[in-house]
Amino acid sequence: MKSKVATVVPDHYKVMDVILNYIIFDNPVPPPLQSKKYYKLVDGIVNAINAEDENLMIFFEAAITTVLQDKLTANNLVDIVKCYQCSNEKIVINKLFDLQKNSYSFALQNFPTDLSDKELANTLLVRRFFPVQIFTFLANRFAAILTQVEITDQGNITKDNYEHLKFICQQLFDVSLIIDFTTADLFSCDRSQHNFFSDTDRRNYQQWVKYELENQPKFTINIY
Repeated sequence: MKSKVATVVPDHYKVMDVILNYIIFDNPVPPPLQSKKYYKLVDGIVNAINAEDENLMIFFEAAITTVLQDKLTANNLVDIVKCYQCSNEKIVINKLFDLQKNSYSFALQNFPTDLSDKELANTLLVRRFFPVQIFTFLANRFAAILTQVEITDQGNITKDNYEHLKFICQQLFDVSLIIDFTTADLFSCDRSQHNFFSDTDRRNYQQWVKYELENQPKFTINIY
């Protein structure tokens, strides 16, 4: 896997390992090794990877939302913002969204795409909701990671495979490789039928979301 790798990975990239551990282990750290070689995966990711493609995105959206709302610390959220701000994904985030959005849930497909960096951070840090730009960044990153998960017949991964997944977490990818990830299995389902029929309805909905984000103490959107 060709990539542009940071010579010294900034400390804030460690949050990507935390997210990875919650998604594949439902824990901030790996479980005890089995037979000095294997880690047990959570059933959800095993079932999602082995089932239909749409299930993988549904699993990822639910898992990342649970991690955000119930698992991550305030410092973790700050680190996610820092990762996004310095990423190459941010350079092409609107293109990524256009290429990936049809696999997203209704709320994410129609989330406002014109928020400022300050509004993005506020949505994440104060509201504990992923603005679609940061969700797109994480989805693209984990599309690369999930293609590399090698599940054994017992629902495990090897220690070497886990270390490889962590290695991917810590990389800064070239833009050309980032675009390649938009064809990964995570985005192969089409949920665009669950959408507005007119641009006017979509704009009205986006204005409502922005108003609620600005005025409600803690505003969350059901992504399903």
